[in-house]
Amino acid sequence: MVHIERYQNKSVIDTFQTQDEIQFDPSSMGNGFVDRTESITDYDYFVYHTETEIENWSIQMSERYSDFVELKKYGKSIENRDLYALVIKEKSGRSDVPRVLIDCGVHAREWISHSTCQYFVGQLTNPDSPWSYLRNGIEWHVIPNVNPDGYAFSWTPTGRFWRKNRNPNNDAATKAAQKENGANNYGCGFSNGIGVDLNRNYDIMWSNTNMIGASQYCNQQSYRGAHAFSEPEAKFHADYMLGKRFRNFIRVHLTLPIRTNHIFGVS
Repeated sequence: MVHIERYQNKSVIDTFQTQDEIQFDPSSMGNGFVDRTESITDYDYFVYHTETEIENWSIQMSERYSDFVELKKYGKSIENRDLYALVIKEKSGRSDVPRVLIDCGVHAREWISHSTCQYFVGQLTNPDSPWSYLRNGIEWHVIPNVNPDGYAFSWTPTGRFWRKNRNPNNDAATKAAQKENGANNYGCGFSNGIGVDLNRNYDIMWSNTNMIGASQYCNQQSYRGAHAFSEPEAKFHADYMLGKRFRNFIRVHLTLPIRTNHIFGVS
């Protein structure tokens, strides 16, 4: 188990800003986002950050620690945002070491997932951190935001609990699949009928009929998409994993109760 951080007798709400404090602050809406990444040395890992801030932080981390951190772009989202990983090289510079992939944010609304990936990178790169030893013998690949379009939308006034990506679901492939499975485009193309659950879009037992744990209806949270890897976020992600031959893969899903004595990252 990798213990990302531990809080004794503290509330998550005491530590991380609530959605009201951040999302609905007038300075944080629309094009008026406050970019809190001007100085990477002062980056606050204990508040939630916008999609733009996370990207700027990633760029600055790769620039400041350029001798052992690389920002690697591996594709584009459906709304043309960059998909990228931060590669943290093994401490002694060896390349013949196991690679481990951690990704966060496949479901947009799970904000603490994105924070976990950022905090973990921050600890790996800090020579004074008790966790920096995890670079010994391992090359880490960390994707802080698998679903940037959905995450950006989750910062809008009506989107806080948005889960999926932002596919409009009005293309020919969607219409054909909807006809085949009998959903007949019900709810597609507007409101909750936008988006695909990326975690249901991989080519693993995917089916357009009777797929367990996934929905054929566009307006459902677990909508699986028109076909396996119909979503660029899922396809590029899978290609990245297959191309790097990772020893282990860790996907961080974190939805925590309001009060807890411990926050653990992944196990």
